[in-house]
Amino acid sequence: MADGKRERRYYAAMHNIIRLLTVVFALVLAQSATASYYETLPKNVRMMALGWVNTGTIKSSFGTNRDQFDYFIRQDLNAGSVADAHPALRAYFDELKRIDPAAYDAFSFGEYEGSGEANVDVKGLGFAYGVTNHLTLFTIVPLWDAQVRMNIQRTKGNNYAEVQQILSKHGNTNDTAFLMSQITANFPDANGGLLQSIIMNNFGYEPIGNWSGTGFGDVELGTLYRLTDELDMGLAVSGGVVLPTGRIDNPDILQDVPFGDGQFDIYAEAGGGITLFKGKLDLDTSLRYTYQLPSTKTLRIPEDEDFTLSANKGDFYEKLGNRITYMASSTWKWNDWFSTEARYDFEYQGQATYESQYTDANRILGINSDFETHMLGLGANLSTVTLYKKGIFAAPGFIDFKAKTMVNGRNTPKYSRYEFQIRLYF
Repeated sequence: MADGKRERRYYAAMHNIIRLLTVVFALVLAQSATASYYETLPKNVRMMALGWVNTGTIKSSFGTNRDQFDYFIRQDLNAGSVADAHPALRAYFDELKRIDPAAYDAFSFGEYEGSGEANVDVKGLGFAYGVTNHLTLFTIVPLWDAQVRMNIQRTKGNNYAEVQQILSKHGNTNDTAFLMSQITANFPDANGGLLQSIIMNNFGYEPIGNWSGTGFGDVELGTLYRLTDELDMGLAVSGGVVLPTGRIDNPDILQDVPFGDGQFDIYAEAGGGITLFKGKLDLDTSLRYTYQLPSTKTLRIPEDEDFTLSANKGDFYEKLGNRITYMASSTWKWNDWFSTEARYDFEYQGQATYESQYTDANRILGINSDFETHMLGLGANLSTVTLYKKGIFAAPGFIDFKAKTMVNGRNTPKYSRYEFQIRLYF
């Protein structure tokens, strides 16, 4: 794989983390403690939910062909990449290219590689209210905490001696070539500061390094409506809107993680379930379709699809691809207060489109902007609702824990996810 393509995939994957970590509380906040998808809250009953989600360490991604690759970038500090870092370097390289293009092409201060990893925590507060026995309203407010760690190491040294050898072919008759050879021999060895200088001065980005951030994510407002009255089976529909309240991607920071994608989303969902074996086994499934409304955003203007770093920014009319989310789960109730769950989650988002005066950039920004994920999970639940109804426990509540891992995907970070939630009813 070409270095430029690997860099493009690295930056795209890091910025796509937000698109994979959609709000995980939405499917459960409006459900009763039985965990059946179709069950709404009783009329005038309120529920408060506190949730926590941790991704574990994110070190790799699935690519376009579902191949897995670690996060890293590679940069050769050659004449073409460093010439504009300082006027003196520009003058040197212009003269070197004029005297001997082969020496110019061969020159290198060295090569650097940077590896990256990220951790993301999402804490959420949810509130639901039973308007009727069939209609529940809910809202979800997520709080993000993200850390990105970068480790940059030098993998190759300079090749000043090779450049001098090329210049020596001109012999003693070319005083300028001899002078350039002496200047090359006395160049100081480059360090990581030169790489940062290129990123900052040539392209106008902030320095590459560790990054952390905390802030609110996109707030969700939704409804769940139960369509049936049967006790052991049911169907329900849901709908709502996601508000663009979260921090969006900063085009001047390569390694940051956005907490929102910057536009309104509208979604519709349908699902159902059935209870078998005298209430012991719940089978549930749901399907959600999300339409992401277009918005205008300031982005970097890429000029090459294999190397998307750019010194220029512009306004783009962005339409993110629409999203399909599917869930299937089975829950086994061991007794009145303890149950276990197995679950499958699928998510797909279509390719984004861009409109602006920058025709090539419109096409490049859309490349590999679609993604797909497949996750398997196991969970355990503790509930006091049934005990409360029997008069054995003083208050109704629910504690849920799930561990999920991504088993396959495309254009997405690979990660495991751990979810913990407490629900209180009053």
